[in-house]
Amino acid sequence: MCDTLVAMQSYTSNKSIIFAKNSDREPDEVHELIHIPSREYKEGERVKCTYIEIPQVRKTYEVILAKPFWIWGCEMGVNENGVVIGNEAIFTKIPHEKKKGLIGMDLMRLALERSKSSDMAVEVIANLLKRYGQGGICGYRDKKFKYHNSFLIADFNSAKVMECYGREWAVKEIKDAYSISNCICIEDDYDCHSENLGEYATKKKWIKKNKKENYEKINLKKVYTSHFLTHFSGAKKRRNRSFELINKEEGKLDVLKIANILRDHFPDKKPQVINLCSTCLAKVFISDILYEVSQRSKKHHPSYGSNADICMHAANSIIRKSQTTGSIIVELTKDKKILIYATGTSAPCISIFKPLFLGYNKIPTENYHNGKFYDEKSIWWKSEKFHRLFLANYKKFIKEYSHERNELEKEFIIESTKFVKKNAKLKYYTKDEIYKFSLSCFKRAQDFTDRWIDKLSKIKRKKIFFYSNYWNKLSKRNKLF
Repeated sequence: MCDTLVAMQSYTSNKSIIFAKNSDREPDEVHELIHIPSREYKEGERVKCTYIEIPQVRKTYEVILAKPFWIWGCEMGVNENGVVIGNEAIFTKIPHEKKKGLIGMDLMRLALERSKSSDMAVEVIANLLKRYGQGGICGYRDKKFKYHNSFLIADFNSAKVMECYGREWAVKEIKDAYSISNCICIEDDYDCHSENLGEYATKKKWIKKNKKENYEKINLKKVYTSHFLTHFSGAKKRRNRSFELINKEEGKLDVLKIANILRDHFPDKKPQVINLCSTCLAKVFISDILYEVSQRSKKHHPSYGSNADICMHAANSIIRKSQTTGSIIVELTKDKKILIYATGTSAPCISIFKPLFLGYNKIPTENYHNGKFYDEKSIWWKSEKFHRLFLANYKKFIKEYSHERNELEKEFIIESTKFVKKNAKLKYYTKDEIYKFSLSCFKRAQDFTDRWIDKLSKIKRKKIFFYSNYWNKLSKRNKLF
């Protein structure tokens, strides 16, 4: 489950465009940040994506990607031209293709590597979709997890939503601010679409052609939504919540305010209870017990959150098995500068957004050492140790931690903004100095995390039986404690 949003110039305080996304994946699925430079290829060369190999283009653009470690594609990313994209799993009535093709994350990376604008990104995705379709397992450990995709695409001048239903697609232009989640958002308000839009719906007699043999405008949300999975993903509540928070700050949004939206926990904490088998119900029922206990305190605790939380916390293997494993914010300024802030770690409510830069050869995340198991040298896994320690004493320390985190984050954002502006005017900094600045922010964030790990390691961890059991099993599997 994920949430992606964009605020156009009329919604931001400095007339920039701000894009943001939380990537919700399995809780021990390493989320990495990688940099890929621009490159030229020989005619006839091919590129190996997650499942299939396709022809490579003659030139690809420089990109920074945030992605699950085992997948070729990405969950979100930005290229040197200021094209930024995030995807969402959407659940449609159209069956998944049995043959392996390009998964949504592959389509996104290919679009970023090959596009100069948001319009071109749509064209790239549309052409690839027509030729290869959406096909392949998208889950890390869950080898049955498949989905279709929607994309939020922005550049310096525009933003749009592209939804893909099998090999059909539609695009809607964004004028002010918008949010997408794990649900079909486009109704009959699309601006352009594939030639075959409505083909499957017509075959199933859900819609009819008009006399001229063209499709009438289709309410895509109504016709193609798979209601069961969409409902229990919590997508509607999360999307409504993100819109509410965006609209509250209309004309005043900045990077820090967007970061707070990504950290939001839905105010209605009561979890969903679904009609499952008796064994499952027994497991899910603990959420209600925890909810009643939680009412004694108004402070949020991850154990009684829900799928309606924008900042998602995994809590069980039944209905709350997704975790926000990484987050990114991209600011596209009115003077054509790209400012990137990424956590590179899970749970944005206890993570720090750190600056990254395009155009300077590399980013300070070479020491990820990605894999299934805990690695002391890995940024993501080191932070995950902190995350799991913090879960046990969340209420006790979240206020203190948040204050310290906010102060450090403010410094990073102020410094990086000045850094880019000064460099643009004076051409003062070398590529090595840009890299060292970004690296220093990552090191300061790591020192901050290490201090908290040391502090929390000395404190007895509070246990909430089923919830603690769930995370202890994960930690044991990941060789973390």
